[in-house]
Amino acid sequence: MLNLKPHWLWQTAILLVLALAFALRIEYLSAFIFHIDEFYTLTAANITAASGVPLYPTGYFYDPGLPYTYLIALLFWLMGFSEAMGRFPAVVFSVLSVAGVYRLGTQILRSKSVGLLAALLLTISAGSLAWGGSARATSLAQFLTLLSAALLWAGLTRQSSRHRILFALSYGLALLSHFSVVALLPAWFVAGVGLWRAKAFKFSKALFRDIVFFLLASGIALSSGLIFQPPPSLKFQSANAGLGAKTGALSNKFLQVPSDLAHAWKAYGSYFFTLPHLPLTLLTLFSVGLVGWQLIQNSKFKTKNSKPEIGALYFSLILLTTAGVLALVIAPHWQRNRYLVMQTSGFFFLLGAYGLWRLTAWLAKLFSVRHSPFPVHHLLFTIFSLALLFPFLSPLQQTLDAGKLGWNRYDLAFKHVRDELSEGDKVMTMNPPPAWLYLRQNDYYLVQSSPKLLLRPDGEAGDRYTGAKWISEVEAFNQVIAQPARVWLVTQEFWLFNSYEPYLQQQILQWMDKKWGEGGVWALVSRPGMWELAPEMATPVNGQFEGGVTLVGFTAEPPALTPGGVMRLTLFWRGEKMPYHRKIFVQLRNANNQTIAQADHFIYDDKVPSSRWHSLFKNGQAVRDGVSLALPPDLPPGSYRILVGFYNPDTFERIGVINDQSGEAAVILKDFIVE
Repeated sequence: MLNLKPHWLWQTAILLVLALAFALRIEYLSAFIFHIDEFYTLTAANITAASGVPLYPTGYFYDPGLPYTYLIALLFWLMGFSEAMGRFPAVVFSVLSVAGVYRLGTQILRSKSVGLLAALLLTISAGSLAWGGSARATSLAQFLTLLSAALLWAGLTRQSSRHRILFALSYGLALLSHFSVVALLPAWFVAGVGLWRAKAFKFSKALFRDIVFFLLASGIALSSGLIFQPPPSLKFQSANAGLGAKTGALSNKFLQVPSDLAHAWKAYGSYFFTLPHLPLTLLTLFSVGLVGWQLIQNSKFKTKNSKPEIGALYFSLILLTTAGVLALVIAPHWQRNRYLVMQTSGFFFLLGAYGLWRLTAWLAKLFSVRHSPFPVHHLLFTIFSLALLFPFLSPLQQTLDAGKLGWNRYDLAFKHVRDELSEGDKVMTMNPPPAWLYLRQNDYYLVQSSPKLLLRPDGEAGDRYTGAKWISEVEAFNQVIAQPARVWLVTQEFWLFNSYEPYLQQQILQWMDKKWGEGGVWALVSRPGMWELAPEMATPVNGQFEGGVTLVGFTAEPPALTPGGVMRLTLFWRGEKMPYHRKIFVQLRNANNQTIAQADHFIYDDKVPSSRWHSLFKNGQAVRDGVSLALPPDLPPGSYRILVGFYNPDTFERIGVINDQSGEAAVILKDFIVE
């Protein structure tokens, strides 16, 4: 940044950055791009506003992000529930984090330019932006982590017991806000030892007392998670094991020594070693290496360490120790780079900015011109800063651009169901909290991967929030939607096409009508007359259409033609180039090639969007397509055949068949005899 010597210019600059941070986060808030977990917090806060305790209907005490839950519960109690109100405090804490990074740069690294660049990086960082407008405790935990770093620095370098006590309380609140910041626990000790070795402070009895208080505060915060966390498994719950066993089980769930380094690289390598963060990573490594070299040289020649060097050492030790914990100790399931927003991003941006400051200072010496009216160092720093910021713009725009209605709009989907819900209707979902938030009803929990379960009083498995009966198998799903009452299913579009086994997915698409499908969430409702798509193919056909589509075979129920009856056909299709928006005809022909019965239809009623169409057929997956062929009651004896083909509903042009035996671009399923 340019050398802004008047104090008011620096104040104006940081105020402009804070205004930009606020505006961007308000824009994200208003776009209503939801993370699925936001509805857990919103529901818990709404319950808390009514009862004073975040206790779900099952009795599950929702402790994740507890300070944030109580904060927005207070807002709901004062002003009423709204999704925007639940997200607004996150905006405030995210903007405070930007201010905090600037403060850390100016006070610890002794450079307003470094602080301003780091604040600007945090402002336009896609991860910080997204969590800074979401109803989760992430931005609160981010702010408290940065505050803890500032308080620990002041507590050690100023020998201030008051600051150290405040540090312990701040970090305890951070742990209550998000458990993932436990990864910083060793980093505080390593950073403290590093400052002591650099002679930034001296040990005292008061310091040992404050360390004990810090451990006590951290222990209390961690123990709340152990007490209120649900049992790690149904088996564990049924065994009714004690707190000690639960502690061990949960520790094994979150910790793994040694961890999976390959998975750690996959989780974090893409964050640090691809754009937009790669240049910052290189600058951070340069900064860390430079600080290490200078400290060694200062020790060798008994030179006093400068305050910026000690500050850079402090941030380097926090960053490196936390990175080591994440890679070596945390279980793979919890190695998620989205948590870096709370754990490391502020320190990462500060060290990257500091590295650029030192690099441009060195370059300025090489290219300095005597008596130049321009401050070469600041000019170079500004030019390189702009280049550093540029790669952040594209992810920033992508984060804000989620369409007219936003994304993961469970609120709109459940409100639509609420408007259409009739007495006796049942509700099924893969996300129970918003079902309870908007409907106060949830009957079935449809999840096949990573279900969150508890044992219900009747001994069956249910979801841990509302106690809805767990459905994981196709047979159980079919029994539910076959009942006379209508069944509503609300599910995330991504989950529908990626997280359900193909057979279950096909049953859903075949027998439920899509009533809502905006914002990445679908609301479907069962319809009468459903019958189970055949799990296995009974008769192979291998009819190949032009373009790479194959009618692999079919199953008929009943297998013979019956006058006045209905033949239920399950057609098995395969081919990743399956044409979109093409109608299928199924025709029953007599010996004179006359059409006796016909059933034209789109696969799954054409409800699958083009963006998801080819995912149905990926990896050679066979897609089941159900069709009912109603037979005339006066069907005379004789020979018949069933023909199947595709046509364009706009032009009626058929898709050709390779080695066509019908002579009319159709595949002959089979010849039938009616006696």
